[in-house]
Amino acid sequence: MANAIHSTSAGDTLASVSRAYYALEGPPGQVWDVDLERVCHAIRSATPALPDRLSDADPLPAGTTLFIPTLWELNRVVFTENARLLADMQARGFHDARTLLRCTPTQVVQYLLPLPVDYSANDVARAWTLTALLNLDGMDLFTARHLADAEGITSLEELADQSQATLDRILDTLVAPPHSRPDALAKQGHGNRWRLAARISSDRHRELIQRTISPAPRFPQMA
Repeated sequence: MANAIHSTSAGDTLASVSRAYYALEGPPGQVWDVDLERVCHAIRSATPALPDRLSDADPLPAGTTLFIPTLWELNRVVFTENARLLADMQARGFHDARTLLRCTPTQVVQYLLPLPVDYSANDVARAWTLTALLNLDGMDLFTARHLADAEGITSLEELADQSQATLDRILDTLVAPPHSRPDALAKQGHGNRWRLAARISSDRHRELIQRTISPAPRFPQMA
């Protein structure tokens, strides 16, 4: 199990960061408190030098480095910055990474038709890619976006095809200006880990799609 290296923004709390990585919300307004407390505790235990009396809801100083452990028994979030797309995917039953990654991006688009003006099929594909990347052991939000947007890695297959030297170079770039991510990001052995994990995940996903007669659950139509 590896740690994602997360640098906080103003107003972040252990609880809000936990919800940014793990699918900890049920119906609107409902949070699974036991799982939230578990993730917060795991972050607190993995992160050096956090104040002892810091509560899960206390604001953290901007730029605080958090170590986010991978808890495989909990679902990761669907990762997109497009609020309308996220709401529509959740309305179709794509509540977490495992549910979304059972389908291909093309299949997800089919369940969202007709697409509104707020997003396109490319936005759906990007959300799928970001979610797949974030689902890897030790992946953080910033690095997932950087791999997709700056490095042009748009699938797990493409990530698996990168050399370890290339991924190590990317990580070294991220900890240097202007990105200035925490130094710990380049010291986790993520380059080799992500290549191997991406290859395994892409193979499993391909097998799942081939075995599935109905490519996705039949979610109710949106009103």
